[in-house]
Amino acid sequence: MKWKKIGLISGAGPLAAADIYSKLITECNLLGATLDEEYPEIILYNSPHLNVSEEGNVASTEQTKKALKKAVEVLEREKVEIYGIGCNSIHAFIPETKMKLVGIPEAVAQQVSKNWKKIALIATRETIETKIYQRAFQDKNVELIYPSEEQQKIIDQCISLVLQFNYMKARALIERLNFEMLQHADGSILGCSELPLAKPLTENTIDCNQALARALAKAALGA
Repeated sequence: MKWKKIGLISGAGPLAAADIYSKLITECNLLGATLDEEYPEIILYNSPHLNVSEEGNVASTEQTKKALKKAVEVLEREKVEIYGIGCNSIHAFIPETKMKLVGIPEAVAQQVSKNWKKIALIATRETIETKIYQRAFQDKNVELIYPSEEQQKIIDQCISLVLQFNYMKARALIERLNFEMLQHADGSILGCSELPLAKPLTENTIDCNQALARALAKAALGA
């Protein structure tokens, strides 16, 4: 099997990228890789300076841009051909590079059911305010439903709980919130890479980490 070299930028947070990496390996297996030598080269670079808060928001735009630029340069030196970023919030600060970015919002948009007309976006304030999902869905005939202020506070709390490894409490909160938002939508998006770690269970919810892993594997193989 001939794969392009894959890069994955981690650090906001590291657990999310580890989840994406694990799902990426599974997706490569589904595309035919079984023996060790049949899997692609993958460079996982963890940056501790991306400056994203416990609620998943960027605290300093300039520091985030600088750290992200350095991470991209590391991947470039390793001759990475395609790459992903394990954080939705910092997709608004992508530096220029010759490498192909497989963006999370675009990967999620590819998985949306054609029958969905309204989709609940469960994401950080930063992700919603920078409109990265709005741009990814601009050619889709769907309406994005956003969390209320009270719901956003629950999302912020869930992200913080995941970063503290308190998965049980985070799962209880996000499952209740997801159920509530699905009352007004056909499906929902876990649009923060920490949230899938809480593993809410519903058939109508898209895991953004799974979506990125699948898109990266397909892009690397040219599938």
